[in-house]
Amino acid sequence: MKEDKYCTITIPKMSADLKGQWTLIMGQQLAKFDLKLEEKPNITITLPNTVILNNSVNVTCKVSGGVPSTKASDITFILMDSENKTVSGSEARFSKSSTDSSEIGEYVQVTTSFTPRLEDQGLRPYCKVVHKDGEIALFSDKIAEPLDVNFGPTIASEPNYKEDNMVVITVESNPPPSSWNLTATNVWFGNNSNCTELKLYSTMETMEMDHISIEIKRVEHSFKHEITVIALNIWSTQLFHSPFRMEYLNFLR
Repeated sequence: MKEDKYCTITIPKMSADLKGQWTLIMGQQLAKFDLKLEEKPNITITLPNTVILNNSVNVTCKVSGGVPSTKASDITFILMDSENKTVSGSEARFSKSSTDSSEIGEYVQVTTSFTPRLEDQGLRPYCKVVHKDGEIALFSDKIAEPLDVNFGPTIASEPNYKEDNMVVITVESNPPPSSWNLTATNVWFGNNSNCTELKLYSTMETMEMDHISIEIKRVEHSFKHEITVIALNIWSTQLFHSPFRMEYLNFLR
């Protein structure tokens, strides 16, 4: 039985000067091989500028260059918190069924989707890339900017009548409401038995707005906003005094 013979050549310190094609001569035998130096790839991760609650979002990771090269199957997505720790279970939220990948020339690109939740506010999508060469596996990554999850206004609490001429309504939204419609139904005061309806809009330019002041203030460290409605003169003050009654108050975007 013929015994295989081999030798090992060790390069103590690899440098850019040593990369390229080498020829190994062993007796009458020649062996050529290409010696490469590890190179970090250029990675970009992109997603839409506006991310809306419960609406699917496409996230794309593009890897250009790099040694060893990368395959689309070696790219994964996860979410990271503010301390750069992996959010448990986040990898499974990036839908594999909607993944679109391409390997063209010097770059590899993978696009997948996930659906943002309210608790994702401030988390960062993260692209992890594995470069494999035989048994050797090297890692590169890229992290996106924190998510700013947008959602429309919802009523966060019942109207709070702080004073005779003041009522505070709390809504939750991101970004703050840009416009509002305020409606009071079943309104009456004095001996008037006929119920009326009061409607105010953020775009109103009529004299009615001279009677009512609307102020929107954000509650610190939250997405809640307090809308304060204040009666400014005698006519409007009657609206907040007994026997005036405001049975329904609605705040809309």
